[in-house]
Amino acid sequence: MDVRKILSERDETLNYAAQKAITFLQEAQTRNIEPTEEALKNLSLLDGPFPETPMPSKKVIEELENIGSKGAMMTISPRFFGFVTGANLPVTVAAQWLAAAWDQLPNMAVLSPLACKLEQVAEKWLVDVLHLPKQTRCSFVTGTTTADMVCLLGARNHVLEQYGWDVQTNGVFGAPKIRVLVGEEVHTTMLRALRAIGIGNAQIEKIPVDENGAIDANQLPEFRDEPTIICLQAGNVDSGAFDPFDTIIEKAKKYNAWVHIDGAFGLWAASNPKLKYLMKGFEKADSWATDAHKWLNVPYDSGMAFYKDEMVIKKALTLKGNYLVQGNDDPMNRTLETSRRARGTEVWAALKSLGRQGVSDMIGKSCDLAKYFELRLREEGFEILNNVELNQVMVSFGSDEKTKAVIKAIQKEGTAWFGGTNWHGKEAMRISTVGWSTTKKDIDMSMEALLKVVNQFN
Repeated sequence: MDVRKILSERDETLNYAAQKAITFLQEAQTRNIEPTEEALKNLSLLDGPFPETPMPSKKVIEELENIGSKGAMMTISPRFFGFVTGANLPVTVAAQWLAAAWDQLPNMAVLSPLACKLEQVAEKWLVDVLHLPKQTRCSFVTGTTTADMVCLLGARNHVLEQYGWDVQTNGVFGAPKIRVLVGEEVHTTMLRALRAIGIGNAQIEKIPVDENGAIDANQLPEFRDEPTIICLQAGNVDSGAFDPFDTIIEKAKKYNAWVHIDGAFGLWAASNPKLKYLMKGFEKADSWATDAHKWLNVPYDSGMAFYKDEMVIKKALTLKGNYLVQGNDDPMNRTLETSRRARGTEVWAALKSLGRQGVSDMIGKSCDLAKYFELRLREEGFEILNNVELNQVMVSFGSDEKTKAVIKAIQKEGTAWFGGTNWHGKEAMRISTVGWSTTKKDIDMSMEALLKVVNQFN
Protein backbone atom coordinates (compact mmCIF):
# COMPACT_ATOMS: atom_id res chain seq x y z
CA MET A 1 0.00 0.00 0.00
CA ASP A 2 1.43 3.33 -1.11
CA VAL A 3 0.38 5.86 1.52
CA ARG A 4 1.72 8.87 -0.38
CA LYS A 5 -0.15 7.84 -3.51
CA ILE A 6 -3.43 7.45 -1.60
CA LEU A 7 -2.99 10.88 -0.02
CA SER A 8 -2.18 12.45 -3.38
CA GLU A 9 -5.45 11.08 -4.84
CA ARG A 10 -7.61 12.05 -1.88
CA ASP A 11 -8.86 15.53 -2.75
CA GLU A 12 -9.61 14.81 -6.40
CA THR A 13 -11.49 11.64 -5.47
CA LEU A 14 -13.57 13.29 -2.77
CA ASN A 15 -14.42 16.32 -4.92
CA TYR A 16 -15.46 14.07 -7.78
CA ALA A 17 -17.69 11.98 -5.50
CA ALA A 18 -19.29 15.09 -3.96
CA GLN A 19 -20.11 16.58 -7.36
CA LYS A 20 -21.63 13.33 -8.62
CA ALA A 21 -23.65 12.96 -5.43
CA ILE A 22 -25.06 16.47 -5.89
CA THR A 23 -26.01 15.64 -9.49
CA PHE A 24 -27.81 12.51 -8.30
CA LEU A 25 -29.80 14.53 -5.75
CA GLN A 26 -30.74 17.06 -8.44
CA GLU A 27 -31.94 14.31 -10.77
CA ALA A 28 -34.17 12.85 -8.06
CA GLN A 29 -36.80 15.51 -8.76
CA THR A 30 -37.38 14.40 -12.35
CA ARG A 31 -35.90 10.94 -12.97
CA ASN A 32 -38.02 7.81 -13.33
CA ILE A 33 -38.23 5.88 -10.08
CA GLU A 34 -37.19 2.42 -11.23
CA PRO A 35 -33.81 1.81 -12.89
CA THR A 36 -33.92 0.80 -16.54
CA GLU A 37 -33.48 -2.84 -17.51
CA GLU A 38 -30.07 -1.94 -18.94
CA ALA A 39 -29.02 -0.29 -15.66
CA LEU A 40 -30.08 -3.35 -13.70
CA LYS A 41 -28.22 -5.62 -16.07
CA ASN A 42 -25.09 -3.49 -15.72
CA LEU A 43 -25.02 -4.05 -11.96
CA SER A 44 -23.30 -7.33 -12.79
CA LEU A 45 -20.30 -5.24 -13.89
CA LEU A 46 -19.64 -4.52 -10.21
CA ASP A 47 -18.82 -8.21 -9.83
CA GLY A 48 -15.69 -10.04 -10.89
CA PRO A 49 -12.64 -11.76 -9.41
CA PHE A 50 -11.06 -10.15 -6.37
CA PRO A 51 -8.47 -7.66 -7.73
CA GLU A 52 -4.85 -8.68 -7.35
CA THR A 53 -3.40 -5.16 -7.52
CA PRO A 54 -4.47 -1.67 -6.38
CA MET A 55 -6.61 0.63 -8.53
CA PRO A 56 -6.48 4.44 -8.34
CA SER A 57 -9.16 5.67 -5.95
CA LYS A 58 -10.80 8.08 -8.41
CA LYS A 59 -11.11 5.30 -10.97
CA VAL A 60 -12.82 3.13 -8.36
CA ILE A 61 -15.32 5.89 -7.58
CA GLU A 62 -15.88 6.63 -11.26
CA GLU A 63 -16.81 3.00 -11.87
CA LEU A 64 -19.00 2.86 -8.77
CA GLU A 65 -20.83 6.06 -9.67
CA ASN A 66 -21.28 5.28 -13.34
CA ILE A 67 -22.88 1.92 -12.61
CA GLY A 68 -24.41 2.59 -9.19
CA SER A 69 -26.17 5.90 -9.80
CA LYS A 70 -27.99 4.52 -12.84
CA GLY A 71 -28.91 1.33 -10.96
CA ALA A 72 -30.20 3.03 -7.83
CA MET A 73 -33.91 3.01 -6.98
CA MET A 74 -35.02 6.64 -6.64
CA THR A 75 -36.55 6.26 -3.19
CA ILE A 76 -35.65 9.89 -2.51
CA SER A 77 -37.94 11.02 -5.33
CA PRO A 78 -40.91 13.20 -4.31
CA ARG A 79 -43.08 10.66 -6.14
CA PHE A 80 -41.91 7.54 -4.34
CA PHE A 81 -44.86 6.32 -2.27
CA GLY A 82 -44.12 2.60 -2.06
CA PHE A 83 -42.79 2.35 1.49
CA VAL A 84 -42.34 4.63 4.50
CA THR A 85 -38.69 5.18 3.65
CA GLY A 86 -38.33 8.94 3.83
CA ALA A 87 -35.86 10.85 1.69
CA ASN A 88 -32.81 12.80 2.84
CA LEU A 89 -32.87 16.46 3.71
CA PRO A 90 -29.83 18.12 2.08
CA VAL A 91 -28.53 19.29 5.44
CA THR A 92 -28.51 15.69 6.69
CA VAL A 93 -26.58 14.47 3.66
CA ALA A 94 -23.97 17.14 4.29
CA ALA A 95 -23.86 16.21 7.97
CA GLN A 96 -23.35 12.55 7.08
CA TRP A 97 -20.47 13.49 4.78
CA LEU A 98 -18.82 15.34 7.65
CA ALA A 99 -19.50 12.46 10.04
CA ALA A 100 -17.86 10.03 7.60
CA ALA A 101 -14.82 12.28 7.31
CA TRP A 102 -14.58 12.69 11.09
CA ASP A 103 -15.01 8.89 11.51
CA GLN A 104 -16.04 9.21 15.15
CA LEU A 105 -17.07 6.33 17.42
CA PRO A 106 -19.70 7.51 19.92
CA ASN A 107 -19.34 4.74 22.48
CA MET A 108 -17.31 6.68 25.08
CA ALA A 109 -16.85 10.42 25.60
CA VAL A 110 -13.12 9.89 25.97
CA LEU A 111 -13.01 8.43 22.45
CA SER A 112 -15.31 10.99 20.81
CA PRO A 113 -16.46 13.95 22.89
CA LEU A 114 -17.86 15.45 19.67
CA ALA A 115 -20.11 12.54 18.68
CA CYS A 116 -21.24 11.95 22.26
CA LYS A 117 -22.15 15.62 22.67
CA LEU A 118 -24.12 15.63 19.42
CA GLU A 119 -26.10 12.60 20.61
CA GLN A 120 -26.67 14.21 23.99
CA VAL A 121 -28.08 17.38 22.42
CA ALA A 122 -30.11 15.47 19.80
CA GLU A 123 -31.58 13.33 22.62
CA LYS A 124 -32.69 16.44 24.51
CA TRP A 125 -34.29 17.96 21.41
CA LEU A 126 -36.02 14.70 20.44
CA VAL A 127 -37.56 14.28 23.89
CA ASP A 128 -38.75 17.89 23.63
CA VAL A 129 -40.22 17.80 20.11
CA LEU A 130 -41.90 14.40 20.67
CA HIS A 131 -43.33 15.49 24.03
CA LEU A 132 -41.89 12.52 25.87
CA PRO A 133 -41.49 12.61 29.68
CA LYS A 134 -38.57 14.85 30.66
CA GLN A 135 -36.54 12.02 32.25
CA THR A 136 -36.64 9.98 29.01
CA ARG A 137 -33.29 8.80 27.65
CA CYS A 138 -32.44 7.75 24.11
CA SER A 139 -30.18 5.18 22.44
CA PHE A 140 -29.19 5.76 18.79
CA VAL A 141 -29.41 2.49 16.86
CA THR A 142 -29.80 1.18 13.31
CA GLY A 143 -33.59 1.27 13.16
CA THR A 144 -36.84 0.51 14.96
CA THR A 145 -36.27 -3.26 14.99
CA THR A 146 -33.08 -2.77 17.03
CA ALA A 147 -34.73 -0.03 19.09
CA ASP A 148 -37.53 -2.46 19.94
CA MET A 149 -34.92 -5.02 20.99
CA VAL A 150 -33.13 -2.55 23.26
CA CYS A 151 -36.38 -1.57 24.98
CA LEU A 152 -37.68 -5.13 25.20
CA LEU A 153 -34.46 -6.45 26.69
CA GLY A 154 -34.94 -3.96 29.51
CA ALA A 155 -38.64 -4.80 29.72
CA ARG A 156 -37.94 -8.55 29.93
CA ASN A 157 -35.42 -8.17 32.73
CA HIS A 158 -37.56 -5.66 34.61
CA VAL A 159 -40.81 -7.68 34.68
CA LEU A 160 -38.94 -10.83 35.68
CA GLU A 161 -37.12 -8.98 38.45
CA GLN A 162 -40.51 -7.95 39.84
CA TYR A 163 -41.22 -11.65 40.33
CA GLY A 164 -37.90 -12.49 41.93
CA TRP A 165 -35.87 -13.56 38.89
CA ASP A 166 -32.52 -11.89 38.13
CA VAL A 167 -31.73 -12.37 34.43
CA GLN A 168 -28.24 -10.92 34.82
CA THR A 169 -27.37 -13.71 37.23
CA ASN A 170 -29.59 -16.60 36.19
CA GLY A 171 -30.18 -16.04 32.47
CA VAL A 172 -33.61 -16.77 31.00
CA PHE A 173 -33.70 -20.57 31.22
CA GLY A 174 -36.01 -21.56 34.03
CA ALA A 175 -37.40 -18.04 34.43
CA PRO A 176 -41.11 -17.42 35.07
CA LYS A 177 -43.15 -17.28 31.88
CA ILE A 178 -43.67 -13.79 30.49
CA ARG A 179 -47.07 -12.98 29.03
CA VAL A 180 -46.81 -10.77 25.94
CA LEU A 181 -49.81 -8.95 24.46
CA VAL A 182 -49.83 -7.46 20.95
CA GLY A 183 -52.48 -6.40 18.46
CA GLU A 184 -53.49 -8.65 15.57
CA GLU A 185 -51.99 -6.05 13.23
CA VAL A 186 -48.62 -6.04 15.02
CA HIS A 187 -45.69 -5.22 12.72
CA THR A 188 -43.70 -8.28 11.75
CA THR A 189 -40.43 -6.75 12.97
CA MET A 190 -41.87 -6.50 16.49
CA LEU A 191 -42.36 -10.28 16.43
CA ARG A 192 -38.74 -10.64 15.31
CA ALA A 193 -37.56 -8.43 18.18
CA LEU A 194 -39.56 -10.55 20.62
CA ARG A 195 -38.02 -13.74 19.25
CA ALA A 196 -34.57 -12.19 19.59
CA ILE A 197 -35.07 -11.66 23.34
CA GLY A 198 -36.33 -15.22 23.82
CA ILE A 199 -40.11 -14.77 23.55
CA GLY A 200 -41.71 -17.60 21.57
CA ASN A 201 -45.00 -17.52 19.69
CA ALA A 202 -46.70 -19.54 22.45
CA GLN A 203 -46.13 -16.63 24.86
CA ILE A 204 -47.68 -14.03 22.53
CA GLU A 205 -51.41 -13.26 22.71
CA LYS A 206 -52.92 -11.27 19.85
CA ILE A 207 -55.68 -8.83 20.68
CA PRO A 208 -58.48 -8.28 18.11
CA VAL A 209 -58.38 -5.00 16.19
CA ASP A 210 -60.98 -2.67 14.74
CA GLU A 211 -61.66 -2.13 11.03
CA ASN A 212 -58.75 0.32 10.76
CA GLY A 213 -56.21 -2.00 12.40
CA ALA A 214 -56.05 -0.47 15.89
CA ILE A 215 -56.46 -2.63 19.00
CA ASP A 216 -60.10 -2.85 20.08
CA ALA A 217 -59.92 -1.78 23.74
CA ASN A 218 -63.26 -3.50 24.40
CA GLN A 219 -61.64 -6.85 23.60
CA LEU A 220 -58.59 -6.36 25.76
CA PRO A 221 -58.00 -9.53 27.80
CA GLU A 222 -57.92 -9.38 31.58
CA PHE A 223 -54.54 -8.55 33.07
CA ARG A 224 -53.26 -10.98 35.69
CA ASP A 225 -50.67 -11.01 38.45
CA GLU A 226 -47.79 -12.25 36.30
CA PRO A 227 -44.82 -10.85 34.34
CA THR A 228 -46.43 -8.97 31.44
CA ILE A 229 -45.25 -6.91 28.47
CA ILE A 230 -47.72 -5.21 26.14
CA CYS A 231 -46.57 -3.89 22.77
CA LEU A 232 -48.69 -1.14 21.25
CA GLN A 233 -48.47 0.60 17.89
CA ALA A 234 -48.31 4.23 16.81
CA GLY A 235 -49.05 4.05 13.10
CA ASN A 236 -50.25 0.80 11.56
CA VAL A 237 -47.90 0.02 8.67
CA ASP A 238 -50.82 -0.18 6.22
CA SER A 239 -53.58 2.07 7.58
CA GLY A 240 -51.65 4.42 9.86
CA ALA A 241 -53.98 3.57 12.78
CA PHE A 242 -53.03 4.19 16.42
CA ASP A 243 -53.85 1.90 19.31
CA PRO A 244 -55.92 3.52 22.12
CA PHE A 245 -52.96 4.20 24.41
CA ASP A 246 -54.77 5.97 27.21
CA THR A 247 -57.30 3.22 27.91
CA ILE A 248 -54.91 0.30 27.52
CA ILE A 249 -52.01 1.77 29.51
CA GLU A 250 -54.27 2.70 32.42
CA LYS A 251 -55.38 -0.93 32.72
CA ALA A 252 -51.90 -2.34 32.19
CA LYS A 253 -50.30 -0.20 34.88
CA LYS A 254 -52.65 -1.55 37.55
CA TYR A 255 -50.71 -4.83 37.16
CA ASN A 256 -47.24 -3.28 36.69
CA ALA A 257 -47.07 -4.44 33.09
CA TRP A 258 -44.33 -2.92 30.92
CA VAL A 259 -45.85 -0.96 28.01
CA HIS A 260 -43.78 -0.47 24.86
CA ILE A 261 -44.90 1.55 21.82
CA ASP A 262 -43.60 0.75 18.35
CA GLY A 263 -43.78 4.08 16.53
CA ALA A 264 -41.43 3.57 13.59
CA PHE A 265 -43.05 6.51 11.81
CA GLY A 266 -46.21 7.26 13.80
CA LEU A 267 -44.40 8.52 16.91
CA TRP A 268 -43.62 11.69 14.95
CA ALA A 269 -47.32 12.59 15.09
CA ALA A 270 -46.58 13.82 18.62
CA SER A 271 -44.65 16.74 17.09
CA ASN A 272 -47.72 18.19 15.36
CA PRO A 273 -50.46 19.84 17.45
CA LYS A 274 -53.21 18.81 15.02
CA LEU A 275 -52.21 15.13 15.28
CA LYS A 276 -51.62 14.90 19.03
CA TYR A 277 -55.16 13.58 19.55
CA LEU A 278 -53.92 10.32 18.02
CA MET A 279 -51.27 10.07 20.75
CA LYS A 280 -53.47 10.55 23.82
CA GLY A 281 -51.87 8.81 26.78
CA PHE A 282 -48.75 7.65 24.92
CA GLU A 283 -46.46 9.37 27.40
CA LYS A 284 -47.60 6.92 30.11
CA ALA A 285 -45.78 4.05 28.39
CA ASP A 286 -42.38 2.80 29.59
CA SER A 287 -40.56 2.82 26.26
CA TRP A 288 -40.92 3.88 22.65
CA ALA A 289 -39.13 3.15 19.35
CA THR A 290 -38.95 5.19 16.15
CA ASP A 291 -36.88 5.90 13.07
CA ALA A 292 -35.22 9.11 11.97
CA HIS A 293 -34.69 7.73 8.46
CA LYS A 294 -38.44 7.70 7.93
CA TRP A 295 -40.30 10.88 8.81
CA LEU A 296 -37.35 13.00 9.96
CA ASN A 297 -35.89 12.35 6.50
CA VAL A 298 -32.28 11.64 7.45
CA PRO A 299 -30.13 9.12 5.53
CA TYR A 300 -30.11 5.46 6.46
CA ASP A 301 -29.65 4.00 8.97
CA SER A 302 -31.01 5.88 11.95
CA GLY A 303 -33.31 4.62 14.70
CA MET A 304 -33.92 5.61 18.31
CA ALA A 305 -34.91 3.69 21.43
CA PHE A 306 -36.52 5.83 24.14
CA TYR A 307 -37.15 4.72 27.73
CA LYS A 308 -38.23 6.36 30.98
CA ASP A 309 -35.97 4.41 33.34
CA GLU A 310 -32.42 4.46 32.05
CA MET A 311 -31.23 2.24 34.89
CA VAL A 312 -33.34 -0.61 33.56
CA ILE A 313 -31.62 -0.39 30.18
CA LYS A 314 -28.18 0.15 31.68
CA LYS A 315 -28.59 -2.90 33.88
CA ALA A 316 -29.42 -4.99 30.82
CA LEU A 317 -26.69 -3.64 28.53
CA THR A 318 -23.78 -2.21 30.55
CA LEU A 319 -20.43 -3.90 29.93
CA LYS A 320 -17.06 -3.53 31.59
CA GLY A 321 -13.49 -4.01 30.39
CA ASN A 322 -10.11 -3.25 31.89
CA TYR A 323 -9.13 -1.34 28.77
CA LEU A 324 -12.31 0.76 28.63
CA VAL A 325 -12.14 4.30 29.99
CA GLN A 326 -15.83 4.63 30.73
CA GLY A 327 -17.96 7.39 32.11
CA ASN A 328 -21.29 6.67 33.76
CA ASP A 329 -23.25 8.33 30.96
CA ASP A 330 -21.34 6.87 28.01
CA PRO A 331 -23.71 5.75 25.22
CA MET A 332 -22.17 2.25 25.08
CA ASN A 333 -23.89 1.51 28.41
CA ARG A 334 -27.28 1.86 26.71
CA THR A 335 -26.80 0.31 23.24
CA LEU A 336 -26.37 -3.18 21.84
CA GLU A 337 -23.40 -2.14 19.73
CA THR A 338 -20.02 -1.18 21.08
CA SER A 339 -18.89 -0.07 17.62
CA ARG A 340 -21.30 2.05 15.59
CA ARG A 341 -21.33 5.13 13.43
CA ALA A 342 -22.17 8.60 14.77
CA ARG A 343 -25.85 8.59 13.77
CA GLY A 344 -26.65 11.47 16.08
CA THR A 345 -24.83 13.83 13.71
CA GLU A 346 -27.55 13.78 11.03
CA VAL A 347 -30.34 13.85 13.62
CA TRP A 348 -28.79 16.91 15.26
CA ALA A 349 -28.47 18.60 11.84
CA ALA A 350 -32.08 17.85 10.88
CA LEU A 351 -33.47 19.16 14.17
CA LYS A 352 -31.19 22.22 14.14
CA SER A 353 -32.21 23.02 10.57
CA LEU A 354 -35.96 22.46 10.93
CA GLY A 355 -36.62 23.60 14.46
CA ARG A 356 -39.88 22.77 16.24
CA GLN A 357 -42.02 24.49 13.61
CA GLY A 358 -40.23 22.83 10.71
CA VAL A 359 -40.61 19.33 12.13
CA SER A 360 -44.29 19.93 12.83
CA ASP A 361 -44.88 21.38 9.36
CA MET A 362 -43.09 18.50 7.62
CA ILE A 363 -45.22 15.90 9.42
CA GLY A 364 -48.41 17.86 8.93
CA LYS A 365 -47.74 18.42 5.23
CA SER A 366 -47.30 14.67 4.63
CA CYS A 367 -50.67 13.99 6.26
CA ASP A 368 -52.36 16.76 4.26
CA LEU A 369 -50.95 15.26 1.06
CA ALA A 370 -52.31 11.84 2.04
CA LYS A 371 -55.77 13.39 2.45
CA TYR A 372 -55.35 15.07 -0.94
CA PHE A 373 -54.43 11.72 -2.48
CA GLU A 374 -57.54 10.22 -0.87
CA LEU A 375 -59.70 13.03 -2.29
CA ARG A 376 -58.33 12.63 -5.80
CA LEU A 377 -58.80 8.85 -5.73
CA ARG A 378 -62.35 9.09 -4.40
CA GLU A 379 -63.23 11.63 -7.10
CA GLU A 380 -62.26 9.03 -9.69
CA GLY A 381 -64.53 6.46 -8.04
CA PHE A 382 -61.85 4.23 -6.55
CA GLU A 383 -62.42 2.42 -3.25
CA ILE A 384 -60.45 3.68 -0.25
CA LEU A 385 -59.99 0.88 2.24
CA ASN A 386 -58.81 2.71 5.36
CA ASN A 387 -59.71 5.70 7.46
CA VAL A 388 -57.00 8.14 6.39
CA GLU A 389 -55.81 9.89 9.55
CA LEU A 390 -52.06 9.93 9.04
CA ASN A 391 -49.92 9.46 5.92
CA GLN A 392 -51.17 6.07 4.72
CA VAL A 393 -53.75 5.47 2.00
CA MET A 394 -54.96 2.11 0.70
CA VAL A 395 -56.95 1.89 -2.50
CA SER A 396 -58.54 -0.90 -4.53
CA PHE A 397 -59.21 -0.72 -8.27
CA GLY A 398 -61.79 -3.48 -8.27
CA SER A 399 -60.78 -7.11 -8.38
CA ASP A 400 -57.61 -8.35 -6.72
CA GLU A 401 -56.19 -9.24 -10.13
CA LYS A 402 -56.81 -5.76 -11.54
CA THR A 403 -55.34 -4.05 -8.47
CA LYS A 404 -52.16 -6.11 -8.67
CA ALA A 405 -51.91 -5.47 -12.39
CA VAL A 406 -52.29 -1.70 -11.89
CA ILE A 407 -49.56 -1.68 -9.24
CA LYS A 408 -47.16 -3.58 -11.48
CA ALA A 409 -47.91 -1.35 -14.46
CA ILE A 410 -47.52 1.98 -12.63
CA GLN A 411 -44.20 0.83 -11.19
CA LYS A 412 -42.95 0.15 -14.70
CA GLU A 413 -44.39 3.40 -16.08
CA GLY A 414 -41.86 5.29 -13.97
CA THR A 415 -43.52 8.59 -13.01
CA ALA A 416 -44.40 7.40 -9.53
CA TRP A 417 -43.90 4.24 -7.50
CA PHE A 418 -46.56 2.62 -5.32
CA GLY A 419 -46.43 -0.60 -3.33
CA GLY A 420 -48.99 -3.28 -2.65
CA THR A 421 -50.44 -5.01 0.39
CA ASN A 422 -53.27 -7.31 1.37
CA TRP A 423 -55.74 -5.60 3.67
CA HIS A 424 -58.11 -7.91 5.49
CA GLY A 425 -58.17 -10.34 2.57
CA LYS A 426 -58.32 -7.71 -0.19
CA GLU A 427 -55.44 -6.67 -2.46
CA ALA A 428 -54.67 -2.98 -2.24
CA MET A 429 -52.28 -0.33 -3.50
CA ARG A 430 -50.49 1.13 -0.50
CA ILE A 431 -49.57 4.82 -0.62
CA SER A 432 -47.15 6.36 1.90
CA THR A 433 -46.54 10.11 1.83
CA VAL A 434 -43.38 10.78 3.81
CA GLY A 435 -40.74 12.51 1.65
CA TRP A 436 -39.91 16.11 2.60
CA SER A 437 -39.96 17.43 -0.99
CA THR A 438 -43.33 16.01 -2.12
CA THR A 439 -45.89 18.61 -3.18
CA LYS A 440 -49.46 18.69 -4.51
CA LYS A 441 -47.96 18.98 -7.98
CA ASP A 442 -46.28 15.59 -7.45
CA ILE A 443 -49.62 14.09 -6.37
CA ASP A 444 -51.28 15.50 -9.50
CA MET A 445 -48.49 14.17 -11.76
CA SER A 446 -48.77 10.77 -10.09
CA MET A 447 -52.56 10.72 -10.44
CA GLU A 448 -52.29 11.60 -14.13
CA ALA A 449 -49.93 8.68 -14.72
CA LEU A 450 -52.04 6.37 -12.54
CA LEU A 451 -55.27 7.16 -14.40
CA LYS A 452 -53.62 6.40 -17.74
CA VAL A 453 -52.51 3.04 -16.39
CA VAL A 454 -55.93 2.21 -14.91
CA ASN A 455 -57.65 3.09 -18.17
CA GLN A 456 -55.55 0.45 -19.92
CA PHE A 457 -57.38 -2.19 -17.88
CA ASN A 458 -60.93 -0.78 -18.34
